[in-house]
Amino acid sequence: MKSTKHIELIDVVDNGGRPTGQRKTWLNLINDGDWRNVIHIWIINPNAQLLVQKRSVAKSAWKSLWDVSIGGGVSAGEEPTQAAVRELNEELGIEVDQNDLKKLGVWKVPKVVPEYNKESREFSHTYLLQKDLMINDLSLEKKEVAQVAWRSLEELRAEIEDDKLYKNWVPHPKQYYLEVMNFIEERAE
Repeated sequence: MKSTKHIELIDVVDNGGRPTGQRKTWLNLINDGDWRNVIHIWIINPNAQLLVQKRSVAKSAWKSLWDVSIGGGVSAGEEPTQAAVRELNEELGIEVDQNDLKKLGVWKVPKVVPEYNKESREFSHTYLLQKDLMINDLSLEKKEVAQVAWRSLEELRAEIEDDKLYKNWVPHPKQYYLEVMNFIEERAE
């Protein structure tokens, strides 16, 4: 008996973020220039530090680049909040309830995938998780996450604004990073 590898399908959304009814693989989405939904979770500790992750070299895209705490695709038929809870568990071993996540908004974040020389067109459903975590207590999914670290928002802002350092980060539009940081800082005051 031949085993078949599970191929994840993703709902295609239009330029306004509305589902089209089509489902494709991630590679077909970027090859065809279609939009999809993704989630990003920014985990902030009581010291106002952001947990950042370095993507694994085993990833198919954005290998070995730094990113926010969690980033992941929304699977076909899945709601963004469900994807956020799933991705937290898969990548870092964190179990949360949907109510623990504060939705900050949805950003349109097209970005280049250097490994394919194509653009990934994404609507990022972005969440804030305020949690006191110890890095040693996390269970990293090694196929996804190479390492994690804490960064102050000031350190992150400096790295994103510096063109040389920004090359070490997943190339979300700089405006996305800066707007989310500003939003988090405003909520913290």
